[in-house]
Amino acid sequence: MPPSWLKSIVPETYTTCDTGIEFSAIDASLEQQVLQPFITVLPQWGVLTVEGPDAATFLQGQLSCDLNGVTPELACRGIHATPKGRAIAGFQLLQCGEHRYDCLLPLSALPLLQQSLAKYIVFSKAELADNSEHRVVMTLSGAGSESLVAQYFAKAPMVTHQQVNASGANCTRLEGDTPRFRLVLDAQAAGEFWRLSTAMLSPAHSAASLLQDIRAGVATIEAATSEAFIPQMLNYDLLGAVSFNKGCYTGQEVIARAHYRGAVKRRMRGFTSTTSHCPWPGSEVFVDGKSCGRVVNAVASNSNRIEGLVVVAEDLAGEIRFDPEHDASLILIPLDYHD
Repeated sequence: MPPSWLKSIVPETYTTCDTGIEFSAIDASLEQQVLQPFITVLPQWGVLTVEGPDAATFLQGQLSCDLNGVTPELACRGIHATPKGRAIAGFQLLQCGEHRYDCLLPLSALPLLQQSLAKYIVFSKAELADNSEHRVVMTLSGAGSESLVAQYFAKAPMVTHQQVNASGANCTRLEGDTPRFRLVLDAQAAGEFWRLSTAMLSPAHSAASLLQDIRAGVATIEAATSEAFIPQMLNYDLLGAVSFNKGCYTGQEVIARAHYRGAVKRRMRGFTSTTSHCPWPGSEVFVDGKSCGRVVNAVASNSNRIEGLVVVAEDLAGEIRFDPEHDASLILIPLDYHD
């Protein structure tokens, strides 16, 4: 069900779908939409808040990232894992106050993260709260987006993960060569910002943001892929989301052992496929009829092309298919991680 704030923010005609919303007036493919400056809203994303005097200490013992590097000016990506090192959820972590942190992540995985953290937080002076009904997540991208952010926030983040704040709103610069930003605002401010932005940027389907994440090599963990991978399989260590010297946290022993012993034999890679068949997150892929990996994310960039992320063995050889009977094959693409 779409969040209650959606209609009050977006006046354009849209339909809801698994990837968020699609605007009825847009005929262009996602591939065309991301070539131009755009703004989109992400109703399929939510905000889990951890707040209290012990919030930082609690999260330091639960997350893969180092809380010492998270400030009101600098966000990071992080993972919460099971004791066996399997990633329950991945998220952007923002410090929004002296004792408050917000995790931005898909709504499908948010309850899983909340339930897992709730098991450990009972003896801490901190509380968990799902603020998804009160906070709106947006993405801006392309020429003009930087000046628009600077106009609203007085300045724009200039490097990846740098963040700026204004009157309870937050803006973080995302990975990638194209300037792009993730915003979190309350519903009233979001409506005002949408009207301001659409005078300069084109509205785009929510999936345009997912396509950019895929191209940047940033995995989105949905409920279907929760606990399916250790963080290194998703290249979260290459994104700075895993600290190997911060000390203990849940799942740390397994994650560190895989790192230091070179035991990560499967890694995430990009892929393209000439087909209209878009696989679901968690779908298996096959070589010679045998399962060889799993799809992390995928989206139709145009009517006959799929782009996505898949975890497969690093030494995999052979033609990869979505299923043994499907004609379309996958072309693997190396992922380039840099600032």
